[in-house]
Amino acid sequence: MRYFSLLRPRAARAPGAVGGLGGEFRTVALATLALEFALGIQRGVYPNFVAEVLGIAPDQLGAVESIREIPGLLTVVLGAAAVFFRQSTFTALTLLVTALGLGLYALTHTLWQLVVATVVVSIGFHLFYPLQSAMVLRIATPQERATRLGQVNSVTAAASLLAMGTVLFLTRGLGFCNYPAFFALAAGASCAGALVLLSRRGNGGGRLRRPLVFRRAYMSYYLLTFLAGSRRHMYMTFAAFALVKIYHTPLTVMMTLLAISNVVAILTRPLLGRLIDRWGEQRSLMLNYALVVPLFLAYGFLPYPRILYGVYILDSALFGFEIAISSHLGKIARPEELPSTLAAGGTVNHIAGVLVPFLGGLLWAAWGPGATFLGGALLGLASLWYSGGLSAVQARSAAGLAPSPPTTALRR
Repeated sequence: MRYFSLLRPRAARAPGAVGGLGGEFRTVALATLALEFALGIQRGVYPNFVAEVLGIAPDQLGAVESIREIPGLLTVVLGAAAVFFRQSTFTALTLLVTALGLGLYALTHTLWQLVVATVVVSIGFHLFYPLQSAMVLRIATPQERATRLGQVNSVTAAASLLAMGTVLFLTRGLGFCNYPAFFALAAGASCAGALVLLSRRGNGGGRLRRPLVFRRAYMSYYLLTFLAGSRRHMYMTFAAFALVKIYHTPLTVMMTLLAISNVVAILTRPLLGRLIDRWGEQRSLMLNYALVVPLFLAYGFLPYPRILYGVYILDSALFGFEIAISSHLGKIARPEELPSTLAAGGTVNHIAGVLVPFLGGLLWAAWGPGATFLGGALLGLASLWYSGGLSAVQARSAAGLAPSPPTTALRR
């Protein structure tokens, strides 16, 4: 009962707002479900695919992952292209691009083909996420933004769990392990998400009026997204790879770990969103990074794979605290600038996405996995320190200090 009480919105919804899973929120949720199912399949089989089929070395993997994050720097494309489309139409196009890249994985046999497929997929989903977050923040009331973001994240986890279950059923239940078929299935799911958005009637969220804005007043958001991107890409690039490369974890075990992680996420993401609304962003993020530091040290220096399986699950669950970063932006940003600021934040985030996998791969190649994960622990400490000042930033914003003029702005 305590769990479900935490999930109930704290205040009544404003008149005219969309509640529950109705209207535009349902459209966003269904599109997210389709995309995350597709990416869940891709993420699930990718570590084994690159290690067992392509024979990728750690430094090559780091280079590929760095290249994968380059499109994250190109959210300026969102500003250049989205002004010609309604948000739902442009979001559908991003899912079609993702589907194209996933289909290319099915034809991949060399390192350079892997790079091409990876870049195309990356272009699609990196342009999708700023629009998704902006839609949810616009729908939600100020008192429940983190709760609504948590609900969307729960949909994300459910889709990933469904993807893991599908792969496990095919590999373990039917003895079927065909990587091109897995990638083709993922491409079809992404196309289905695009159809959901294209079938939506109404204004589709309108067009972006300020496609890309950087403001000094939002510097705390940019720094938080940079640090979160660094932490996320350390995990995504090297945690699963370490389990496969060092401990020879088979595909079925990796699928089981990912499935358990997503069950945990389904249960905890709405709860974390509600807790962030209650605790505030500062306390939530400080707790998150206080836990991240020992987890990275465990990856690098704890030689017990079964314990590391638990570390991997807990590490994945902590990503729910990233909701606090978008919630923090909702408290300091002008409402009309949320989509453009989220897009700009995506660019900042992926500067880390380009640098961290590349540098982490070099550290691994030079001094082993311990050096890579020690670097991740240091990033966690830096994030913990910076998160301690968020309440002061929000207090200044609430006091009515006017934000400075845009230092960079791309307009229609």
